Amino acid sequence: MSLDHADGDRGGWSDVPLPPPPAGATPVEDAPRYAAAGFRKPNLLVPRCVQDAIRLPRDARERVSGPVTVRFAVAKDGTVGLFQVMGDLPDRRVADAIWTAVRGCRFAPGADAAGKPTRLWVVMPIRFDE
Repeated sequence: MSLDHADGDRGGWSDVPLPPPPAGATPVEDAPRYAAAGFRKPNLLVPRCVQDAIRLPRDARERVSGPVTVRFAVAKDGTVGLFQVMGDLPDRRVADAIWTAVRGCRFAPGADAAGKPTRLWVVMPIRFDE
């Protein structure tokens, strides 16, 4: 399941493209390639904020195990958008809960090689193991 979870209100996210990846980058290798090119990745201002903020109904939690990998963009001002779940989920409520948690957390924006804030992708595994 790859879903764009902007719920119709993209808040300008579709108007400004993400910077092009460095030469030779692939979706799986975005972070290492950006780091090698001198980019600084976006960071959570409160560690574990996303993991701690996820609220799932018990029946939905019982249907998901292991990691769920999500991808989203962090803008120059630290806001998030363009959320996607990478892979399949047994229950859409899991994606909704993760997206709500991500939106509720604050991020320091990433920066390009010159130190200028720039919008970058974040790929984040979410673990549901008990």
